[in-house]
Amino acid sequence: MAPEFSSKSYWNTRFTTSPSAFDWLLPACSLDPLLRTTLASCPDPSPHILHIGCGSSWLAFHLRAHVSQPGQVLNVDFAEAAVELGRRKEAEMYPEDEGLSSGAEWRGEGAEEGERRMMRWEVAGLLDLASLVAAAGGSAAGPRFALVLDKSTSDAIACAESVPAADVFAGMDAMFSGSDAYGTVSSLRDRSVSDGSNTLDPMIVLSLHLATVVIEGGSWIAVSHSQERFWFLGSNSSAAARDPCRKLNSLDPKRFWNLERKEPLDAPEQTELSNDAVSQPKIKHWLYVIVRTSELLPPKRPRTWNEKS
Repeated sequence: MAPEFSSKSYWNTRFTTSPSAFDWLLPACSLDPLLRTTLASCPDPSPHILHIGCGSSWLAFHLRAHVSQPGQVLNVDFAEAAVELGRRKEAEMYPEDEGLSSGAEWRGEGAEEGERRMMRWEVAGLLDLASLVAAAGGSAAGPRFALVLDKSTSDAIACAESVPAADVFAGMDAMFSGSDAYGTVSSLRDRSVSDGSNTLDPMIVLSLHLATVVIEGGSWIAVSHSQERFWFLGSNSSAAARDPCRKLNSLDPKRFWNLERKEPLDAPEQTELSNDAVSQPKIKHWLYVIVRTSELLPPKRPRTWNEKS
């Protein structure tokens, strides 16, 4: 049976039973050169970084090494076991720095910039806008991240089920209209959509949610095993047939993101099974660099959508 990569219980079990550090696709150090150049080009000398799907990767600690204050880095995962594992690992590695790293500190309440001695670790569901925005500091904070790091998290997100489009709009309404609106979102969660075409690919939902917390000109650096992971940002006209949101201009991810770089990366060499084994073809992973446009979110709701309760 194939692993359920979109299941929280799968990941909680994995991180509980196998807590050792593990990096998907590529070693964490492979991104160091790109991180240096990307952060050097940021106009903000202390840019905020969002690391999605942190898992048990060493990447979080490479990010810490690239910033002046650890508090600039927010590591999120929807598996509680992964977040707790990361917090413990950082405390063990930097015992002299253990201290203020709470939500109050991230929001600037009762803490000076220089007191941010630890990274932030938060549980957040990337397909749940309320969860992501809360982890990022709340809707009042507005977009704040200059860089998103995604090492195969998009591959796991792509395994999730499609999301009712009305729920995506309702979630945006709730986040940007006040907390009282969230009850409406909750009531829509389990509502069956009569028209099956009104669902969105989970990768499109991820791109819209990240667009709400990333500043104009901010970068989303992703490493994926798939050459077509961000198919919806390409110029292929057949993309509209793969997901109905491509027909709705207000939801088109290309309004909010530009795919500026896509290139193959050599996967680490695999050990041969035997001396006389046939030479294996080289495996390629894919690097994507995606840049946030100046388009604002949330977009206006299309009038053609029917939100029956």
